[in-house]
Amino acid sequence: RPAAARAGDLTKSCLVVEKARRALGWSPETGLAEGIRETFLWRMGQEK
Repeated sequence: RPAAARAGDLTKSCLVVEKARRALGWSPETGLAEGIRETFLWRMGQEK
């Protein structure tokens, strides 16, 4: 169960990779849908 929000906590987060792409020449290797799928499968494997 998530803890209650505290003063100063972020309420939203949105990743934009353009700065990393320009500064580091980095780009993601995994697309959004595949990343969500992999994260879901990993998380389901964490359940005990």
